[in-house]
Amino acid sequence: MEKSSQGKGPLRKIYPDVVTEQSGSCLRNLDTVSGLSTSTFDEEGVPNAASEKELGNEYFKHKKYKEAIDCYSRSIALSPTCVAFANRAMAYLNFRRFEEAESDCTEALNLDDCYVKAYSRRATARKELGKVQLSLEDSEFALRLEPNNQELKRLHVETKILYDKEMMGKIRVALKKETDKIYGMGDSDLKAKADIQGAHSVSSISGKTGG
Repeated sequence: MEKSSQGKGPLRKIYPDVVTEQSGSCLRNLDTVSGLSTSTFDEEGVPNAASEKELGNEYFKHKKYKEAIDCYSRSIALSPTCVAFANRAMAYLNFRRFEEAESDCTEALNLDDCYVKAYSRRATARKELGKVQLSLEDSEFALRLEPNNQELKRLHVETKILYDKEMMGKIRVALKKETDKIYGMGDSDLKAKADIQGAHSVSSISGKTGG
């Protein structure tokens, strides 16, 4: 997970202040996770939005995704940033909670509409949700921002293959409908016609006399 400055753009929500018990819980957990700078605390030693995000990053590195989500959530409650939203989205992806991941990425992009990792993670979430066209649009836009990003290129290729298959399936269905419309019959009509033809053949054979 990366560090970044807060993004730009209007906020769509007003988040409540984090409660004292949550802050105390976070402090008790600090001795289990290394590498957190004390400079991210406020003057009274209470975790702030930055320290909660950093702690979430440490939990994420140790694959403690639930704890990471809790920390990112508190960071967002204190001061929402595009990075905190996108990082929580990444943790959600690891839980296969794709709808929450998509929503968080959208919130991140509301704060910074050029944040590439939010586009990438939303594209992944949307691909898993079957929103293939929207996923492709996200990966294409992200590639315009970072054309040499290899991870984005791989994601774009995977999504393009799925999109092409989906389009081919739709084309086949549309062609079949048009063909049935031209000839005035669907599958049930064709089966009925075959049954009638079969009945005529049997009737013709049974009507012949022996020599």
